[in-house]
Amino acid sequence: ADDDAAIVVTYPTSWPEYTVDRLRNAAARHGLTDVTFVPDALAATAWMQQSPDAVADGVVLVADLGASALTVSVVRTGADSAILGRGARSEDVSGAHIDQVVLAYVLDNVDSSSLDPFDPATVEALTTLRTHCATAKEALSSDTETVVPVHLPGIDTDVRLVRSEIEELLRETFDDVTRVLGEALRTAGVDGDAVDRVLLVGGGASI
Repeated sequence: ADDDAAIVVTYPTSWPEYTVDRLRNAAARHGLTDVTFVPDALAATAWMQQSPDAVADGVVLVADLGASALTVSVVRTGADSAILGRGARSEDVSGAHIDQVVLAYVLDNVDSSSLDPFDPATVEALTTLRTHCATAKEALSSDTETVVPVHLPGIDTDVRLVRSEIEELLRETFDDVTRVLGEALRTAGVDGDAVDRVLLVGGGASI
């Protein structure tokens, strides 16, 4: 084994200390005692520091758009890197929420008035459709348009999605992103002009 190798375990930055302690205790019970535990915002910033976008001594705003929430952290880079303030989190902005917006848009573009929402076949078909909507959302990160296949009881068609139209639907959602970013900066006592980089991570980072 490499004598210089080290084990680092990352955890959600929003976790309270008692939850991190439980993680440490669980690792220790399995013999993992020589382990460094790091908030994922710090780990993401450390990764960025190995790229051409490295910030020698400055402030990085880490926006983590995951499936269930948006978490924003303010990180000071340099020899004494640390998370500033307590960050901010919103469950109103998430990958799941965006999927729901796309699903509603697709259903608005087909005649779904005859669907029985309690019919098991409808429930199963809607679950599949939601998966197709999530795939389409990801495709729009690189393509300007895509198509969602819609196969519901009595409905068999395609719905075309255009990136600009979906962006417009999400405008109100991403206005909330601005609010969360502002809250994170306030808790850190950092002015927006002092931010050197914004680092987007998480499953929704490429939207």
